[in-house]
Amino acid sequence: MNNTYKLIVDYNDLKNLGFIDENISEKKSNIIIKSIQDIHLQTALSTQLYKELIEQCNNGQLLPHYQYLIDEFIIFAVGHYVKSELMLENTYKLRNNSVTKTFDSNSDYSALNEVKFLQQESNNKAEWYVNRMIKFIKDNLHLFPEYNVIINNNSDIVGDNSGFDFNLIIGKKY
Repeated sequence: MNNTYKLIVDYNDLKNLGFIDENISEKKSNIIIKSIQDIHLQTALSTQLYKELIEQCNNGQLLPHYQYLIDEFIIFAVGHYVKSELMLENTYKLRNNSVTKTFDSNSDYSALNEVKFLQQESNNKAEWYVNRMIKFIKDNLHLFPEYNVIINNNSDIVGDNSGFDFNLIIGKKY
């Protein structure tokens, strides 16, 4: 397996912005970042725009409007999602035949409901950035033609057309 992931945002980006502490493993963080990119960003951006961003990042030749997406929306969305994931990841560990809770001698245990609350706060912030990004892309479709392109009908993810993560029911539900 190739341990080099194609990342739009990496460990150092998030560490420099304060989303990741010095004592967090780069290897673990990059795995989480990759997962977040695949699950959250690809869903919001569409498969083709997501692939284009990764390609431009890896070539080191980002067009200004793609750089703007990263600087204004993506880095903060990924940062908050990573923060949320690391809260649980660093509290609980899978060891041998059980799940254990880790403890630092300089800290107190956090109750699971406290961790879940903090995760939800981080997820809310990440979703705010994702929603703003979707609105920006829709307002500038001429800059992001990949957003509405589907090449592989069965495997491509179509860009999020709502820009929101909730359903609104007006009137009576029958």
